Amino acid sequence: MINMQSINNFLLIGSSMILCAIAVYCLFHRKMPGAFPLLIQMIAATLWVIGSYLEIHTKGLEAKILWRNVQQIGVFIVPISSVLFAVDYSQQTERLKKYVYILAGIPITSLVLILTNRFHNIMRTGFTIKDNSITGQSLEVHSTMIGSILLTINFFIPILAIVILIEYRKRLSKHYKKQILLIILSISLTLFLSWVKSAFIDGSGIYIPVAVLYIPSSIILFYCVFRYNFFRLSPVARDKVFDIISEGILVVNQRGIVVDKNPYAETLIKKYFSVNSEIIGASVFDVFINKLEVQQLLLKKAERTIEVKLNYKENSGYLLCSSHPLSMGDNEVVGTVIVLSDITEKKLYEIDLLVRAERDWLTQLLNRQGFNSASHRVLKKANVENKPVSCLMLDVDYFKKINDTYGHANGDRVLQNLAKILDATLRKEDIIGRIGGEEFAVIMIGIDKKNALIIAEKIRKGVEESSLASIDGDTINYTVSIGIADNSNSDMSQEKLLRMADIALYKAKETLRNTIIIYNE
Repeated sequence: MINMQSINNFLLIGSSMILCAIAVYCLFHRKMPGAFPLLIQMIAATLWVIGSYLEIHTKGLEAKILWRNVQQIGVFIVPISSVLFAVDYSQQTERLKKYVYILAGIPITSLVLILTNRFHNIMRTGFTIKDNSITGQSLEVHSTMIGSILLTINFFIPILAIVILIEYRKRLSKHYKKQILLIILSISLTLFLSWVKSAFIDGSGIYIPVAVLYIPSSIILFYCVFRYNFFRLSPVARDKVFDIISEGILVVNQRGIVVDKNPYAETLIKKYFSVNSEIIGASVFDVFINKLEVQQLLLKKAERTIEVKLNYKENSGYLLCSSHPLSMGDNEVVGTVIVLSDITEKKLYEIDLLVRAERDWLTQLLNRQGFNSASHRVLKKANVENKPVSCLMLDVDYFKKINDTYGHANGDRVLQNLAKILDATLRKEDIIGRIGGEEFAVIMIGIDKKNALIIAEKIRKGVEESSLASIDGDTINYTVSIGIADNSNSDMSQEKLLRMADIALYKAKETLRNTIIIYNE
């Protein structure tokens, strides 16, 4: 008996020291999420253990009842404080705190009823002291039905903490998953051992204080707290980064259901996909219902990035979408992280730079580089589709004389006026460029040289009949010469087509000017 009692005493004293150490650690880190509820839990557990030790070593019914009541503080505070810890540590205070406060009413009410039981006997009907082979004498409590029910409810409260921590663990990296797993194990082990005591040990007549059952859990908790420096900033920083990062993040499970998101992802989805309902719990394929390329990105289940063009409010937007599969052992994919980056501003800037690089600053037509690039592309397509293509080469007649007579500023106005006439006369799909000082070129798809002559005559006549006012109010009359060529040889290169039109233009300027010449071998 002495040996068993010594072991029991050693366990209780050792457990109280471990709990106190954890409490001190929590006190120093009390500003970190989860630290203060865990501090309360450790204080309550310490009272539970100390009360158990003193109950064993005191004589007399009243003294044992007193220390049993001290233990009840731990019995009823530890479960609810474990739930508070889970809520606070997982940063779900705003969402769940009010429900925890409502739930806390059960253990608090139970505790008050126990401490005042002598006045109403709602929780207990009496006590008996029994001889025990381990502790010498033990106190047996006779509970009422209400007392038994409230005690049973209190027993199941920590299950809520386990559920919250399991859900939170899914969102953490592998390193932090180990920490949470140990906390879950600590809570679960206490529940399991308490059940074993109630179901098997108590019925055998062996009395083991409930506080002793808390020892394995306290050892696991002690290891977790000090091994992993539990209340570090990293998990807190992770949640903060998740919320403030300027990229949208969606977490999707293996069935394609959105299980988590950050605020910026919600903003982007509302803006570009017009989804105003709650997306958590929705299928990611419904969220991106009109974007087949994004759906295919998810179906690949591989690290991939694509650029998506979107339309909203008559404007264009651009998203960079990347998928990052989440794998467990044996490379089993259990979900995907989707990162959405709004690159609209950057993309529009790049497009603007490209436009600037390919546009003539004076006329806003394509410059030589832009014209060559566009005409090469459409001519290649026309050759494949066997469509006729015509080229016009235009040159302002006596442009040097215009500059000498009216000045270079008015010469620029002439070029701008010609650009406007070309733009008004030609189709939107026609390619127009200023390829030299006063030289312009046009590529027309689906137009042979016969129809090109009709169009060229409209341009020539439009220029001839235009009356352009100079800066000083004088009237500037000018004309253009035009050369025409077409791809009568369907395999004709861009360079040859332009050269043929240029030869025809040279002939037009060499003869009468203000005229049109069609290239003829």
